[in-house]
Amino acid sequence: MLAECIGFTELLEMAGQREIRQLQFKPSELPRLASLLGTSSVDETGGLQVRISFVSSAERFPEIGIAVNGSLMLECQSCMRPMHWDMDIEASLVVVERESELSEASDPFDCIVAGDNGVDLASVVEDEILASLPLSPMHPQGVDDCRATHRVTDSTVAKSGADGSEDSGFRTRPFADLASLMEQGDGKRHD
Repeated sequence: MLAECIGFTELLEMAGQREIRQLQFKPSELPRLASLLGTSSVDETGGLQVRISFVSSAERFPEIGIAVNGSLMLECQSCMRPMHWDMDIEASLVVVERESELSEASDPFDCIVAGDNGVDLASVVEDEILASLPLSPMHPQGVDDCRATHRVTDSTVAKSGADGSEDSGFRTRPFADLASLMEQGDGKRHD
């Protein structure tokens, strides 16, 4: 159901019958989303639950209601480590057959044009997911949450070897304690 294109006439019939489809899929099934998450970040354990409903709009155009729930693994832009991103998306889109009909819709910004090929539901769902993702995902509590999550609490961190084992060497993080030093001082620059 998600991978097929649905023609405008079929959408009108589905809206008239008020059809509802419940689907579950993995993020890797949506190519643009999978490439954004990367192979190591795609959470294959869960999946995304999608509910697609078809109704008639006030203007008698078919309307597609989309609800997506689930969790993705994104890369925190603060600590560069994986983090869970919970999703609870709801969107409603009116479908018109031709661009010339956009002016007849009450909100042309929430419309899609079916055209001759129909509506690709997978692309529509993927668009809504991509639009809901943050531009720069970070753990909810920022740096403090990154430190708590990964136990980075002092100015040196054990380096991991190529095989994942802990190396005996340490990597120095010269600015790790800078914030606390600035708080202790008077905040003025001393030359």
